[in-house]
Amino acid sequence: MKGVIILATGHSIYGRYALNLAISLRANCHNVDICLVCDKQGIADFKEYQLNLFNTIKIIDESSYIINGEKHHFFLKTKLYELSPYDETIFFDADTLICPGKNIDFMFSTLSDNDFAIANNGWVDLITGKSNVINSYKFWGEIEAIKEYHKITKLYQTNSTFIYFKKTQENKELFDLCQQIYLDESAPKEKQTWGYADEYCFNVALSKLNIKFKSPNQNIIFIQFVQKKIEKKNITERFWGMTNGGHKTHPLLVKIYNELVNQYCLKMNILDRFYHIDKSQLIPERNVNYGTIINESL
Repeated sequence: MKGVIILATGHSIYGRYALNLAISLRANCHNVDICLVCDKQGIADFKEYQLNLFNTIKIIDESSYIINGEKHHFFLKTKLYELSPYDETIFFDADTLICPGKNIDFMFSTLSDNDFAIANNGWVDLITGKSNVINSYKFWGEIEAIKEYHKITKLYQTNSTFIYFKKTQENKELFDLCQQIYLDESAPKEKQTWGYADEYCFNVALSKLNIKFKSPNQNIIFIQFVQKKIEKKNITERFWGMTNGGHKTHPLLVKIYNELVNQYCLKMNILDRFYHIDKSQLIPERNVNYGTIINESL
């Protein structure tokens, strides 16, 4: 069985984002199976009919992401293997929208030759220093420290806004190792809002296990800190989807996001709409900046 899994914990804004994502998925492929993993906060703003946009809703307890008395929402991404009810899974960050005309069946068929795939910006050879990564994103730790601590010779730069995986023993080992890396307090990883960056864990685990996959190109999901050129035609024609990831979103990307929300809600005859709100406006601990947005658009 194939399906899409979405996480929405810690605040109702993530549930609102997840609802918009579900609407965009169904507007492009009505029969898509969608599983929402959330806590009670995540669906606090939902009306009854909005719950029906998901095939399955798994309500988890805070204990699923509490570590040493602190909330680690990012830890849940390392548990996607056990949380997913599907044999073949696509995960999107909740603040993603699917672009018009992009069918989830096409995405599954495009990725079917892989057992695992994750959006990424390339990798760096830690022996030669050769790199094809882009400098506008992060490894969530100092490269030399990561190399020495984990004893690896190659390091991916992943972006976990998009993950595809099948239920295989190799993938179980991958996600198990990601959890171990996350819980390793000695690992040289930067602490972020709501925990450590799960991408650090995927970067290292993929390298340690030497997992090879046909890398999805950078046109999977439009990410403002990576692609940067914010123009609606560029986004909707070149990418499968777009994400409003980060604490603050560029006004032009907000405009495009809200236009798509209107477009999809009209198509699906949905009156209630959740428009974009920057996370930093609602969540005090997210009122920080770790990226530079360059306006190379209109």
